[in-house]
Amino acid sequence: MRYQALFIIYMLIAGCSGNKTSPYVEYIDQSVSIPVDTSIAIKVEAFKKPPFYGQVNHDSLDVNHGQMTYIGATPAAFAGSILAHALIVGATGDSKKKAEQERADKILEPYKENIAAFNAVDLIEISKVDLQKKNIPFIAWEAETNHPWVVQSHPVFFLSQDRSTLTLKNAVSITELDNQEKPAYQNLIEVVSSPNKDKKIIPIDSLGELSIKLFVDSLMAMKAELSENRKPENKEMTLSFFSGGEKVYERGRIISEECNRMTFRTLRGWVKSVPTIAKEPSPVCLES
Repeated sequence: MRYQALFIIYMLIAGCSGNKTSPYVEYIDQSVSIPVDTSIAIKVEAFKKPPFYGQVNHDSLDVNHGQMTYIGATPAAFAGSILAHALIVGATGDSKKKAEQERADKILEPYKENIAAFNAVDLIEISKVDLQKKNIPFIAWEAETNHPWVVQSHPVFFLSQDRSTLTLKNAVSITELDNQEKPAYQNLIEVVSSPNKDKKIIPIDSLGELSIKLFVDSLMAMKAELSENRKPENKEMTLSFFSGGEKVYERGRIISEECNRMTFRTLRGWVKSVPTIAKEPSPVCLES
């Protein structure tokens, strides 16, 4: 197999910096081939601000609002640009979008203490255990080691206004030690949580656990992207899925379908994992 690597996840989380050109997270796939005995480096630095936001109602805003629309040419620029506040509210000078985001963020108030306790160290340590159960081991990044492959990741979580759905948008970029200026793979991987029982709101104490699950799922999707056994994608079509209790439609190409979930590639090349029915998955799916 081309990819069956020992994971070390590199998460570079830096301070905010603006980007007024507003390009999007570009899908880059250089058909990276990582030897089976080669690790991918993962480094986690502390969040300067827990990456949680309220989901904005897009009906009154442009389609790109809150869609991870920033990219950098180098790893440092990539991490810095996607951390920019403009990533969430659009152009920094757009007062309407900023006000809309501030209103949307009020939905997080009941989760304030749990969000404040959410940190990158716990995210990785708990994710590591979950991935090991799936036979995908990885180790922590060490400053003394020159890792041949590095993954930069910036996760951002969005809570729906009815508090029933959490969405992770994880921007990832893989670079080789000897060629850090040009990513071998780069993408936005989005994971929408499955409906919970009786469509109730996400319990306050469950937000952290659910966030980690979505993060693990996004890494699984990234791993599948790097596999030489990746299945051919279907033709482009209009797809439907559920988010925040509502049925959503989007054009894309189906990558896989299982356990009432669908993974597809958007017209921009981004990867989305979404629920296809408006009810809680079966116990068998929950255990997988």
